[in-house]
Amino acid sequence: MKFYFLTIYTFVFLFFWGCKKVEKDVNNYYPKVTTVSAAVNPDGTVTVTGHIVSEGSTAVSACGFCMDTLKYPDMLSNQLISSTRNGNDFTCTYSSLSTVDTYYFRAWVVNGNGYALGSPVSITNVCFDTSLIPCHPVAGHLVLSSNYLISDEIYIDFSNVPINALTYGVTGTTNTHTISLSFGNRPVSGIYKTTTANDPGGWNVILLLDWVRVDAPANVYVQQINSTTMDITICQATVSRYNYDITTKFRCHY
Repeated sequence: MKFYFLTIYTFVFLFFWGCKKVEKDVNNYYPKVTTVSAAVNPDGTVTVTGHIVSEGSTAVSACGFCMDTLKYPDMLSNQLISSTRNGNDFTCTYSSLSTVDTYYFRAWVVNGNGYALGSPVSITNVCFDTSLIPCHPVAGHLVLSSNYLISDEIYIDFSNVPINALTYGVTGTTNTHTISLSFGNRPVSGIYKTTTANDPGGWNVILLLDWVRVDAPANVYVQQINSTTMDITICQATVSRYNYDITTKFRCHY
């Protein structure tokens, strides 16, 4: 008889010990999240912040954001997974956003039972702080400077066309020189880095003077005026083969 009661007791203990807590409300199994804010950084990128209200009945395994020009983006739309979590707060940063569109961002979280989406927050006029541009050349001019001379030339021709579905090209020609840029995607407001002669990968715009690539990383400042027009400014990009520093500003149309 003692053996019988011991067996029943052991079975009941193991049964309840091995079961998960049963939630009274099925929604408590799932996580809860809010989209806190979207803020434009000085360089034109947008940092989005989310907050985990509740992890649900199991731990959160991933969190991040989705984004679209539609008011309610789904979870996979332009999805970013956050690698920056501080307690229940997390962030992601979006780049290469147009100044002429309104963007909607939603935070999301995932646990072992499912996922949750926060309400959308929106942002418009995504542009970088133009005070970050260290030079202010006259539009339509190409200035080539060295230790010996300064040459101020006027562009007489522009070519601004998509090279293919992923690359956009800009070419400006003076009476004596040609400068060309190839962007890895359609340029919008932001600060781009040039690909150097010794580092053909790793940056996001190729800058050539007479088909010779710049030698050191340089900033290319793009200000989107509208959906088809942008200003491009370059400050002292070095082409050592010609002993020139390039400074220029021009407006192009797509």
